[in-house]
Amino acid sequence: MGFPAPSDLDVIYLENMSSGLYLEDSADVRRYVAVFDYLRAAALSPADTAVMLMNASNNLV
Repeated sequence: MGFPAPSDLDVIYLENMSSGLYLEDSADVRRYVAVFDYLRAAALSPADTAVMLMNASNNLV
């Protein structure tokens, strides 16, 4: 979660089956933002995702 005011620290929230964890350390936030940016850049577009899912569903039958 990012906040517009420079005085408010950005926060990473991690959730699993039994708990959640908030990370506020700037180094942790930078690492998670970098990973998220990498994943977003590597992801298919919405249109390409739809095509990929249609192809995968056609291969199931």
